Amino acid sequence: MEIQKLKDSTYLKMAQIGSLGEIFWPETIFGKDGKTWNYDISPEFIFHCGDDVDKESIEVVRNK
Repeated sequence: MEIQKLKDSTYLKMAQIGSLGEIFWPETIFGKDGKTWNYDISPEFIFHCGDDVDKESIEVVRNK
């Protein structure tokens, strides 16, 4: 499988929120069989490993 799109910073901005709260990028992974899949990050991963983002200044604010 190939996820070259995730190396493109403009593509990363196309992230969406799924019905289960996951962040996903549509049709990102291309399998050898020609099928495409969404690439997603689960809400649990974001909760445990994510950083808060200040929307006004677009700076990452570390949890204390």
